[in-house]
Amino acid sequence: MSLKGDIVTDASVSHPTLNLEYWFAQSAGYEIIGSEDGPFALWSERERSIYVFGSAESVKFSSFKTNCMDKVLEAALFFGASLRVEGTSVTCELGLITCRGDDYIEAMLKALIVHQAAGILGPPKPSDGRALSHERLLTNHRSAGANL
Repeated sequence: MSLKGDIVTDASVSHPTLNLEYWFAQSAGYEIIGSEDGPFALWSERERSIYVFGSAESVKFSSFKTNCMDKVLEAALFFGASLRVEGTSVTCELGLITCRGDDYIEAMLKALIVHQAAGILGPPKPSDGRALSHERLLTNHRSAGANL
């Protein structure tokens, strides 16, 4: 399909329905993830929901921890994070960053987010010498007017 001024031409009328739905959503300005040849999803800000379009075989439901846990572990290892269990919580230390979570992944995610948000490429070194934490970083950003 192509658009030329006010004239719409259709080079092929044999587009599958999913392809037409994708092109309609794109032309209507929806936020789309995916592709015209496969499944795609639309985000509804008003409903705070994601709508997924595709065949049952092409759409998978999962969680971040199920699909991305290895990436979190690899990043934590790359940056030299260490983990410590304290009672029922886990502490992740990444240089001067210390974050607690209910499990290993949550603690590592918090530490990696602080590390990333601080723009740290090497060992973390806060200017005042105090350890960074996700609570301190959020407090600093909120006091500066950031909306995290």
